[in-house]
Parts: sequence; C-alpha cells; structure tokens
Amino acid sequence: MATYLITTQDGDRRRLWQRIFGSDKLPVKTPQPRPMCLEPGKPEVLAYDLDADALHSFQVKRFAAVLARRGNGWTYQDAEHAIRAGWPILAEGTEQVTKKRPSLAFLLRRQLNLLWPTHNGAGGSFV
Repeated sequence: MATYLITTQDGDRRRLWQRIFGSDKLPVKTPQPRPMCLEPGKPEVLAYDLDADALHSFQVKRFAAVLARRGNGWTYQDAEHAIRAGWPILAEGTEQVTKKRPSLAFLLRRQLNLLWPTHNGAGGSFV
C-alpha cells in the first residue's frame, strides 16, 4: 500500500490523471522527488517514481495502453514494464497529500478487542 500520494493543481494534468487513473491523486514511492534525466541532453528535473504496486492492475493496464498508443515506438509490454519499474511523474506543479493511516496502538487495540472482547458492564454491550 502506498504511503505517499501527490496531486496536481494543473487542470489539464488533473483531467488526464482522472481519465487514465480515475483519480487526481497518484501514489508515489518516496515523499520527496529526486533529480532525474528524462531526456538525453536535457537538464535533470525533479520527479517522483510512480508506485505501480499501489495501483489497481486495470489502472496500470490503461496507462500502458495510453503510452503504447502515443506512437513513440513503445509496445504495450514495454510500457507496462516501464510503469512497474517506477514511471517518472514530474514534481513541478504537484503537491504531496498526507495519507492518514491508523496508529499501531489503534490497530493492536482493535485486534485485541476482536479476539477477546471485554464487557463494559453497560447493558450487555462489548467494548
């Protein structure tokens, strides 16, 4: 499960993400972008690695189909492999969205209550 999500304020980019992924938030592997050279001879840019493991398989397949249709010589299989390896998402114009996760203490209490419910003495209900 992805820990980090990013979103964009760019309306065109948001519409593209919604069309391809069904969301304006994308899972990324790290909380900070890293310098990447995306085109030979061009300067490095800051980018995130898309966390394909956090996407549904249909989202990955849809994105691979879009990339293969662009006519840049990529096959569907090449595109899917590149996505699963961590497709770069330009950091410019994005912002991180904090994904709330329950604390470990909450998860342990919930698990213990499921295994050994305790009676709270009020009308027969369990805590």
